[in-house]
Amino acid sequence: SESFDFEIDPRGFLPPPLEQTIQNLCHRQMEFTFGHEFAHFLEGHLASDVAGSPTKVYSFECEFTADRQAVVLVSSDKKSRSHLSCGAYDVFLYLHFLELAAEAGHIAKFSISDTHPPALERLRNVRERFDDTGQPDRATLGMNIREIRRMIDFVGKRLELSDRDDLLTFYGSMYLPSFTKRLRQDRIEF
Repeated sequence: SESFDFEIDPRGFLPPPLEQTIQNLCHRQMEFTFGHEFAHFLEGHLASDVAGSPTKVYSFECEFTADRQAVVLVSSDKKSRSHLSCGAYDVFLYLHFLELAAEAGHIAKFSISDTHPPALERLRNVRERFDDTGQPDRATLGMNIREIRRMIDFVGKRLELSDRDDLLTFYGSMYLPSFTKRLRQDRIEF
C-alpha cells in the first residue's frame, strides 16, 4: 500500500546499463498502456451506449480492439510495433500475476477484472495479430507464465509462514529477521 520511492531513495544506485534497461521496459509498458486508452477514444468506445445517459457498457471486444490498435496505430514500422507489442506482453503478464494472486486470496480482486478480458486472453489476442518478427516466441511466453505461477506459489508459502496477517498490505518496510534483532520503524530508524 506504500508507493515505491526508489527514484528518490538515496540508499543505492543501479549500474547505468541496468538502470537504462529498466527505464526502457517501463517506457514501452507505459506507451502501450496510454496507446490502449487513446485507442478507446479513437475507436469511439467512450461514447454513451444509452441515449441521453453517460452510462457506458463495457465489452471485451472493445478491449481486444484497443489492445490491437495501441500497437497498430503507432506506425507501420515493424520495429515500433514490436517495441509496443512487447510492452503489451509485459503489462499482460503483470496483470496475470495480479489475477492469480487475487484467485489465491493473497490480494483483493483487481478493479479492472470485471470490465476487461483475462490477461492471457489479451496477450494471445495481440500475439495472434502480428507476425513473429521481433516478438517473443511461444516458448518464452510459456516460460514466463510458468514462472508467474511459481511466484504465486512462493508468495503463498511465504504468507503461510508469516506471523503477520497484513504482510502484503501494511504501510512501510521491514527488514528480514536475519538482518536485525527487532523490526525498525520505517522512515524513522532507517
